[in-house]
Amino acid sequence: MMDPSKLESMITVSDFKKVSRYGLWLPHGWTDKAKPVGQELALHPSLRAIFHDKISYKDTDQYRKMHHAVEQYLHGKVKRPSLAGAYWCRSYEDIDRYFEILMGCYEDIRLNGYKSQTELRQIDPTIVRSNLDEIKIAVDSQGKAIFIGKGGNHRFSIVRNLKIPVIPVILVGVDKGWARKNVTLKGYGSDAAYESVRLVVEELLRP
Repeated sequence: MMDPSKLESMITVSDFKKVSRYGLWLPHGWTDKAKPVGQELALHPSLRAIFHDKISYKDTDQYRKMHHAVEQYLHGKVKRPSLAGAYWCRSYEDIDRYFEILMGCYEDIRLNGYKSQTELRQIDPTIVRSNLDEIKIAVDSQGKAIFIGKGGNHRFSIVRNLKIPVIPVILVGVDKGWARKNVTLKGYGSDAAYESVRLVVEELLRP
């Protein structure tokens, strides 16, 4: 659990995968491509347009991009519309459903607070997300948490905008140099080592 306002930097999941080939332990310089979260992610542009500017979702840039991707897919010009920005959508009806879910997510968090994936499955057993779908973080050489962007981008922007004080996160990486200085380890590959790191990071990120 952590205060999402403490996540001041982010790295894309594609860049993170390039440096996380050795599991939990991250090499020196892994944050070279990290960028400030910035005010633009205080609220995802589509959500800002819909909820702040009162624009129809069909008039947002994201809708136009998704519509074009699905159109290309339906005309046989692309095989995977997700790579063109359509996420899981393969029809125009899917896009409408996507925005329905997105807007519902915003309203639910605004009214009922942020829930973990486990809590959501208890409410609705049809939800297929696992615990691994929580917002992901890694710890840099200074002991600061870095947001791993892509999976959870919308949720992350929503909780920051709504000033949700605490959210569940998954620790997916730790700077090896920081771990050596701050955590007593009995072996980098052991479960005990991971638990030692988790406890230190948990205390570090405590709201």
